[in-house]
Amino acid sequence: MAHPTGPLPAGPLAQRLGPLLPPERQATARLVEIRPYGHFVTYGIGVSLMDMWVPATARARVPVAASTSDEER
Repeated sequence: MAHPTGPLPAGPLAQRLGPLLPPERQATARLVEIRPYGHFVTYGIGVSLMDMWVPATARARVPVAASTSDEER
């Protein structure tokens, strides 16, 4: 979902993302929201550097819980 250009609406999302956007860009910037679903495929998370040489050990699939609530953002 692409949000309209301009300042972010007040709320927890604006509090977290607002400091990342320089003030001179706020009027022209657009926030693109990506909501993941299904599974993420990860590599090397939670394994030692030496274990990353073994793809079967370093790979993982992490389920993403579906969220319908805007309060969780």
